[in-house]
Amino acid sequence: EVSYLGCHSHLWAPRKRDFSSLVDAEGWRGQMPAFERAGAVIGERRFGGATRPIAIHNGVHDSNAALHAYRRQELGPVTVVSTGTWVVVLNPDCPLDALDRDRDMLVNVDVDAGPVPTIRFMGGREFATISAGWQGAIARSSVQQVIDAGIMALPGFAPGGPMPGHPGELVGRTPNAEERAAVALLYVALMVDLCLDLIHSNDTVIVDGGLNSGG
Repeated sequence: EVSYLGCHSHLWAPRKRDFSSLVDAEGWRGQMPAFERAGAVIGERRFGGATRPIAIHNGVHDSNAALHAYRRQELGPVTVVSTGTWVVVLNPDCPLDALDRDRDMLVNVDVDAGPVPTIRFMGGREFATISAGWQGAIARSSVQQVIDAGIMALPGFAPGGPMPGHPGELVGRTPNAEERAAVALLYVALMVDLCLDLIHSNDTVIVDGGLNSGG
């Protein structure tokens, strides 16, 4: 499936919409299986004593699945912020020449094999690190308290991302547990804001995934 291959390997050349030079250099082209569209039924299987088979559907890269779902809603140009362990910001309208690989900007591939300019950082993991594993809600008053006190987290707390080479640190007085979580929330929000600028987003922004349920 092309979106998965384009994200998780060096086997696809997004600009050419074809296998990469690595595939041809290694003589692998003839060994590659046929492509099937994301969601296509590629087989059936019976489990246990079931009388009816279960259809097996072809998979898809998760962040590009989110992008495709919102595109189908005809919302116009959108930038999708797909969140989880990774925060992946996809803006199909960003010029490819604007991407800076040293800031973790890359080209993903959508379900139709089109190039999707992308920037990413490990926001979920960084939130867990900064917040010391906070699991609860975060009161707005706690967010305001850390802003007023000048407590902040400076990137980065995981490899990669748009601010490479900077060891993460907390600045200001020692926060309590919920304040620390508020610092983590602000950190992720500000990193997303930076990513939206770097990926040239002037569209409707849709936040998808775990970040919607926090705070």
